[in-house]
Amino acid sequence: MKVEVKRATIFPNEIHSGITLTQINTNPIGTSFAVSKIGKKYSVESIKIAQQNFSTTLGIQRNQLQFLEQVHSDRIHIVKEWTPNLSGDAIITSSKNLVLCISVADCVGITLYDAENQLIAGIHSGWRGTVKNIVGKTIQSMMIEFGTKPSKLLAFISPSASQQKYVVQNDVSSLFDSKYVCTIDSNIHLDVQKNVFDQLVESGVQLHNIECDKSCTISNNQFHSFRRDREMFGLNVVFIYKISAK
Repeated sequence: MKVEVKRATIFPNEIHSGITLTQINTNPIGTSFAVSKIGKKYSVESIKIAQQNFSTTLGIQRNQLQFLEQVHSDRIHIVKEWTPNLSGDAIITSSKNLVLCISVADCVGITLYDAENQLIAGIHSGWRGTVKNIVGKTIQSMMIEFGTKPSKLLAFISPSASQQKYVVQNDVSSLFDSKYVCTIDSNIHLDVQKNVFDQLVESGVQLHNIECDKSCTISNNQFHSFRRDREMFGLNVVFIYKISAK
């Protein structure tokens, strides 16, 4: 079965990036790409099938899908080939044989492309990763290790929980600048996506080089949402790869 994706448009033709969709309309239980520690809806076997279908859709081998064990950290990996059991929340590669995969269900997924150095990167930034500025640290790693010029980077910010729907408590909101926090009907609401956008800009990425998909994962059932579905949630994949990975 073909996996439906929503493509990013900021990148040149040789770079494909975007986010997978849940496919509720064609698959009664939808499609998920990772097992959560508390999730009950998706079996290991169904996820293997989803990954295989995704690989087939992209025209690659399943072992070219590079996932991370995401732990809401600021840990960044630089890889040259497929590597199992990576624990962290950002990955950078110059490989033409890898599809970088970031699993999301309300958190923000970010993909980057450095044309001069032929680098791609995938980043997972929930509220914890955003507080730690994993986006800025990933760009800094690219600068130090490869000489990346932030002003030349292209960036895609995935759909995520919108401020209108994302309710938090004071212990979380107090970690953020007040410009990302508002009160609606006596509830505290947080705009993580806007904070991530600003971190890209503060790191030197040009405004016209950023594509931000403002679709809300909580209110749009094209996407998985932990906040909406709780123990029944699945995970979409924010991905990026070079066409030559095929």
